[in-house]
This record gives sequence, structure tokens and C-alpha cells, in this order.
Amino acid sequence: MTGKYRIIYVDDEETLLEIGKLFLERSGEFSVTTALNAQDAIRLLETERFDTIVSDYQMPGMDGIEFLIEVRKRFGTIPFILFTGRGREEIVIQAINRGADFYLQKGGEPKSQFAELGHKIKAAVIRHTSEKALQKSEEKYRRIVETSHEGIWGMDEHFVTTYVNTRLAEMLGYSIDEMLGKLIQSFIADEDLADHQEKIEQRKRGESGMYERRFKAKDGTIRTFNVSATSLTDEDGSFKGSFAMLTDITLRKRAKEELLQKNEELYAANEKLAAADEELTAQLDALAESEGRVKQKLDSLLAPKGDIGTLDLVDILDKQALQRLMDNLTRLTGMVTAILDTNGRVLVATGWQPICTRFYRVNKETARFCTESDLHLANNIKRGEYVAYKCKNNLWDVVTPLYIGNRHMGNIFTGQFFYDDDIIDESVFIAQAEKYGFDREEYTTAFRKVPRFSRERVTTLMDYLIQLTDFISRLSYSNLTLARTITERDIFFSSLQKSEERLRLTLDATDDGIWDWNVLSGTAYFSSRWLTIIGYEPGELPGTFATWKSLIHPEDIGIVEEKIRSHIEHNDERFSLEFRMRTKQGDSKWILGRGKVVERNEKGNPVRVVGTHTDISARKRADEVLRESEKRLRLALSLAHMGYWRYDVNSGALHSYEDHGMLFGISTDGHRWTLAEVQSLVHAEDRADAEMALHKTVSEGIPFDRTYRTVLPGGDIRWLHSIGNLSRDSSGKPEHVFGVTQDITEFKNAELQLERYNVDLERGIVKRTASLNTTTDLLYNEVHQHEVAEKRLRKSLEEKNILLTEIHNRVNSNLQVIASLLNLQSRYVTDEKTLHAIKDSQSRVKAIALIYEKLYRSSDISHIDFADYIRFLGNGLLDVMGASAKGILFKPEIQDIFVDIDSAINLGLMANELISNSLKHAFPDDRIGEISISGKREGSTITLEYRDNGVGIAEDLDWRNAESLGLRLVCLLVEQMDGTIELDRTAGTAFTIVVKEKE
Repeated sequence: MTGKYRIIYVDDEETLLEIGKLFLERSGEFSVTTALNAQDAIRLLETERFDTIVSDYQMPGMDGIEFLIEVRKRFGTIPFILFTGRGREEIVIQAINRGADFYLQKGGEPKSQFAELGHKIKAAVIRHTSEKALQKSEEKYRRIVETSHEGIWGMDEHFVTTYVNTRLAEMLGYSIDEMLGKLIQSFIADEDLADHQEKIEQRKRGESGMYERRFKAKDGTIRTFNVSATSLTDEDGSFKGSFAMLTDITLRKRAKEELLQKNEELYAANEKLAAADEELTAQLDALAESEGRVKQKLDSLLAPKGDIGTLDLVDILDKQALQRLMDNLTRLTGMVTAILDTNGRVLVATGWQPICTRFYRVNKETARFCTESDLHLANNIKRGEYVAYKCKNNLWDVVTPLYIGNRHMGNIFTGQFFYDDDIIDESVFIAQAEKYGFDREEYTTAFRKVPRFSRERVTTLMDYLIQLTDFISRLSYSNLTLARTITERDIFFSSLQKSEERLRLTLDATDDGIWDWNVLSGTAYFSSRWLTIIGYEPGELPGTFATWKSLIHPEDIGIVEEKIRSHIEHNDERFSLEFRMRTKQGDSKWILGRGKVVERNEKGNPVRVVGTHTDISARKRADEVLRESEKRLRLALSLAHMGYWRYDVNSGALHSYEDHGMLFGISTDGHRWTLAEVQSLVHAEDRADAEMALHKTVSEGIPFDRTYRTVLPGGDIRWLHSIGNLSRDSSGKPEHVFGVTQDITEFKNAELQLERYNVDLERGIVKRTASLNTTTDLLYNEVHQHEVAEKRLRKSLEEKNILLTEIHNRVNSNLQVIASLLNLQSRYVTDEKTLHAIKDSQSRVKAIALIYEKLYRSSDISHIDFADYIRFLGNGLLDVMGASAKGILFKPEIQDIFVDIDSAINLGLMANELISNSLKHAFPDDRIGEISISGKREGSTITLEYRDNGVGIAEDLDWRNAESLGLRLVCLLVEQMDGTIELDRTAGTAFTIVVKEKE
């Protein structure tokens, strides 16, 4: 008969096997193979497949527990049901602990008993099949996860790590054990912890997300990952944890940052060159302006009747000579004198009063009064006259104009005095000191030093000054001009030298060389830096334009000549170009040449051209290195399915390169896109989000980071991930957004596949859970029925224990009665042999009474402490037979052995007979000695060693067939317990007894 479930049924009772096979196969669900012992069953298991093992416990050679251990060791988790008549609790516990699926006790009506067994078999097979299916599903999932090139991270509801795959552990440098049980935040970089808290809240709300996250590797480095995280929930929707897939983008991120840095460095270098160009242009313009101004002043001075409108008084007067003249005048007259130009600048001054220099000219308000006085006098004066004015500080000022030619260019001044006929109120001045916060004592001292002059004296001085100014005016202007020309020319030449020195220092700071070409003569000036750039020393090259041309690289001479010609013809602001020049060593250097025409003749033809040379060889090499670096970077970007782009904030153009265009399925190398073109390539559902993110990057500086879809020309969908950073100009305004885009389609597909596997796994878990729930219900019913049966059994056992205790009590009482009757009978017996037999019987009855007394006092008669029992029995016998008083010792040396009541009675009777026999025969004539019993247990086998050091048993005595009832009783009891007994006569008497306790 072929059934759904294949069963191997093991029992040493052949009849029971046949009955079980008949009942189980009758339903048609089971196919039963039988075995009479565990060894035969193991041989069958090695060659055939079975769904369940049903085994008895008590079997020869290998019991059910030992068989179970061997099955688990060799055949794994195949269901195992222990079906036995032995109902001891410790066997049940041992079976469950060793991996038995069910324990079922024999007994009762066969039909219902085997129906229950069939029910247990089906439950065990269903549970085992479900667990194997789940393991297979989990193994499939594990293989997918473990072989993934991405990192996998599982967390519980508290974000404690519950799973990481090998790839993730390798990427961070940890072992898997080092990561399990740790909070995920313990691995996150400190800078990302705040954002991590936000992501935690998103996961708890059931939201998924993709983002970048930095993690701390074991070696202390920071690694950057793309993270795709999702929430895990139970059937009720409650948050139970999180699951994340991680892609290491550290190298990609570093490449992107290096690219952005290279762009920024190049941009900064261009800005620096532009600034240097502007600075040099400004210096050239300033030089031209300075030369023009010097030439204009020299023309004004050198022409005898030239226009002096461009000159100031300071340009004409000999300040030092006039200062000496005025100093002498003050010493002669004691009066203040000064010469001021029409702008109020003091050119010459002498004899000024402390009240003005220390007080009036220092205080802001009183200084304003001084200025008002100067302006009043300057605006109310005529040539050849003088004006006197009392200022608001109450001092007199007098002035006469100074003309050079017909131009009013300044004034000669005296003042800071009182007229001797003035009425001076000192209190007015003291009030001024208090009003303006002057030191009263110092101010009063200065006030009292103010001189007093007569009006005649002042008039005489002013007449002199008028004549002096007229004398200066009437001097031969040509002689004055000639004298001033020499001085001013030196000053202007000195100024020119300083200007040229400043220009030289500026050019030295910018590391530029200067050239100055006289177009008419063909001569040229080359600065020392100009020469050292190409390896020459001053004086080694002729100073001609032809020399310059001869050093230009032959391939570049044409473009240089064309650039200069175009500049001259079109009168451009300046010219600038890059070319190569040959050095003294024979190699070439790249030069940035700039220049402009600074002088033309009346026909507009160039007379003089000046300019600079800048050595840009290092920059050219850097550009070459940068191009090579960009080439490698673009190769790396291509291999990583990435492209580079740059968005111009001001123009709205997006500069895309070939690798970037390929991501969108089109060729776009160097193409300038508009935002509308970009939007047309982005999936309609993702367009608004990407546009808003770019707006925030430009307006708020938030890094651009978006994942979106693009529709290829063929209609395929591709997933892209773009990141970018904002770059600002020197004023801080947004200028560019530099970024890279990566094709993450494979990553997204893997993620979606993983999600599908996750869904399948969850479905499998739900299915398994339902199956387990069914199994659990079955188990619950089984356990419940078992508990009910156990309660009934416990109640029955309690009743039996009560009955057994009562029986033992009555037996003990009857034994006491028998002992008393024997004692009474012995009083009337005179025959020694009969009396001896009665005494032996009386001793045995007392010994048995002791046994029952001990058993009666035991709390659990099915679990008796044998060591305590033997100690009680031996000491009791020694007391009853008076051996203790004779000096005979009893030494029990038994390990912790517990036996049931049947074994205790049999073993107690053996010990009673042996101890009694030793006390009667081993120690004659009041001989002292020692009796000992030792014992141990191994499984169901109990070994006793009985020994006395008395006179021993005679060699010729056949102790196994002795007439003595005692030894015959011992041998009989040993045989009943399937045991053996051996005698050792070498030293006293020693018996070795080995028995088996029945189950």
C-alpha cells in the first residue's frame, strides 16, 4: 500500500508493530515500514527516505533516547515521535530536550490511540515541511543578499543592526559580528547625525527614500554611500524595522570633488590673469597719463609766454626762498605772515600765534570761524589793495592778493593781533575758553601773548607786502619760468622715475617683463625680467624690434605680426595673444604677450608701442596635466556610467558633454542646452521635483541631489542620479552649478528585484505563519489534552500513593506483630536449632520493618535516595543486633543514587542479608571490624560493592548453593533484577553486585 506519508515504526514488540501498521495504513494516508530495534531502523534510514520516525523507548541494545540522539546526529531534523509505555517525567523532558517532536504514551483503546498517533504524525510532517520550505526560501534570499555587489543593512524598530551582508562589512572594514547588535548611528559620520534623525522619523512613518550618507569605517576613514532605505511593517502596519541597500560612491564622490576643484582652480587662475591684465593696463594708462601731465607742465614752464592755466601757485613759487624771506620779515616786525593759494592751502607760514595753532585751529567750531575769515578775505580783495577783517574769534586778519601774470593765484596774509586802540574785554575770551572746553590757564596765557600793533604799523607792513607782490608780478615771466623750469623738471623727472619704479615693482610682483618699441627707429627696450624669462642676461641681446621677432617661434610669427598689425590699424584698446619664444638654451617657452600703442604722430601713425611678456609655460603644462586628468576622469566617469555638466545661472544654458549626453541617449558633446530642452528629457512625473531642486540650489545654495527618470528616444526608461554644487562669482552672486549624473538603472532594477524578493519572502512568512498557526493550534490542543491527562494521572498517582502509604503502614504494623509473636514463641522453645531459626526470622522481620519504616517516611516513594536509605538500614541493623556496642563500624560510601520502591525493597533485602550474615559470622569472639557498602549508577545499571574485614567465608563453602537462607535469598533477588553477583575472599568477604533497574 502506498500512502502520502512514509513512516518507519520501531518497537521490540512484534505484535504491537503489526497492530500499529494495520491501524495506520487502514486510512490510506500512511505507508509503514517496521523495525524491531534501533540498529535495523538506522540501516533502513541509510538507504530509504522516510517522512517520520515513530519509536518505542525500552528496546534492547539502544533505547529510544539513544536512538533519537543518533538520528539527530546523522539524519538531521526528520520528525521523531517517542511512542512508549514508560510515562516517567524525566524521560519526557529528556526526549523533548533531545529534539523529539512529540511524546505519546501507549495505553488505552487501540483505535483511538493509533488515530491520535496518526494525527501527531501529520502535524509533525506539516511543521517539518513548512520549516524546510521557509529555510529554502530564506537560503535563496540569503544567497541573493550575500552575493550582491551592494551592501545590505537590516535594523529592528530601535535601529539596532540585526543583519549585514559580507559585502557591507568588507566595505566598512568590520567583521559581521562587530556590527551586529550595534545602533546604526554608531557608524554614521558626526556631520550626518542630524539628517539621520530626520530619516529615522521618515522610516517610522513608513516612507522610503534615497539619499547620500557618510559612514565611519573601522580604519577611521569616512566613506560615502548611496542609500536606498525602506520601512518594514507587520500585518497591522506597525513599524518593525528598516531595510537598506548601500552603494559605495566614495571614489565617484572624490572624482567629482576633484573635478569641481579643478574647475574652480582653473576659474580662479583665469580670474587672477584677468585681474593682472587689468592691473597692468591701469599701470600703462597711469604711465601714459603721468607722462602726458609732465609733458604738459614742461610745455607750460618752458614757453616764455606760455599758458600757466594748468599750473598751481606751488608749481611756480620757490617755497624755500620765500619761507626764508618771511621768517626774516617776522623777526624784523614781530608780525605773522603767510602765503596761501586760492584753494586755501598754506604754502608759506611763519610767526603764528599759539592761541590759533593750539586752540582756534584745533577746535572744530573755532576752526570753522578761521575758514570763514579766509574765505571772506579771499572774496573781497582787489589787486594792489589789502583788506582787514576781524574774525569771529575776535582777532584781526589782513590780506593782499598775489597775481602771477594776469592770474590771481594766491594771497599774502598777516594777522592774529589786536590794534592798540582796541578795547579788549578779557572776560569775553575767558567765556570762549569755557564754551569750547579750552584749558583756561593755558588759553589765558596764549591770549595774553597776542601782540598789539598800531594801525600805522600795520599799514606800513601791508604797503610793503603790496609792493612785494607787485615786484613778484613784474618780474620777467620768462626768467621766472626758466628758473622754475629747472626745479620743476627735476621734480617731474623724479616723479616719473618713482612712477616707473612703482610700475617696475608691480611688474616684478606679477613676474612680467616689459618691452618698449620705438616704431620710427626700430629700437626697443627689454627689461631684465623680459630677458631672464628666455634665459638671457642684460646686454646679451641687441635692443631692436628685429631681435624680438627673431626669437618668436617660426610657427607663431605669423599670428603675432597679424595681431600687432590689426591693433595698429583698428586702433584697438590693446592686444593680447599667446605664442612661443625660443630660449637661450634652445627650447621654447609659452608667453602671454600684451601691449598697446601709447603714442601716435599728427597723422595718426604709431610712434611708440609698449607692452609686457608673462611666462605662462607652467600654466600651459598645468593645462596639459588638467586635460590629461580630465581625460582620465571622463574615462572613469564613462566606466561608472557618469557624465559631467555645468549650468550657467545667468544665461540659463546647460553645458553638457558627450558622456552626459549618452546617459540621455543622444550625442551632446559641448552642446548648450536650455532648461526647456533639459525638461523635455526628464520623465514628466519627475520634472517638477527636479526643477524645484535646481531652483533651491541657485537661490539658497542647497546642493542639488535628485534621482529621476529619463525617456530615451526608443521609449526605454532610464534611472539617473544627479548631484551638483553652486559656484559664486567674486561678488558672491550665483554663477554656475557644476555637477555629475550617474546611470543607476541597474541599481534601481536590483533594488526593485530585491523588493520583489522581499515581498515574496513576506508572503512566504505569512504563509508559513498561517501554517505554524495551524500547527500551533494543533499543538495547543495536544498540550491541552496532555495537561488534562496529566492532571488525571497526577490525581490517580496521589490516590495510589495514599493507598500505597496506607498499605505500607499496615504491613509495617503487621511485621511488628509478627516480630512480637516470634519473640513470644521463642520463650517456649528449648530446641537450639529451632530457637536459632526463630531468632533469624525475628531479625529478618525487624530488618524488613526498618525498610518499610524508611519507605513510609519517604515523601516520594517513586524516587528514593538510596544512599540515605542504606545508611538508615545499616545503622538500624547494627543497633538491633548489638553490633555497635561491640565496636563494629558501618561505612556507607554510595554516590547520589535514586531508585524506585521496587528496587529499594530488593536492594534493601540484599543489604539486610549480607550485613546480618557478617554480624553473625565475620566477627567471632568479640572481634571488632568494619562493614562498608559503596555504589554507583550508570544509566539503569546499579553496581554495589559490599565488604567486611572479618574472618571471611571458607574456601570449601559453595556459597551459591548454601543451606543458609540468607545467601540464597540474595542470589534470588539478584537474579530477579537481571544482575550478577561475585565473591572475593582475598581479604575478608567482598561481594560485587551488578543489577539493572527496570523501567
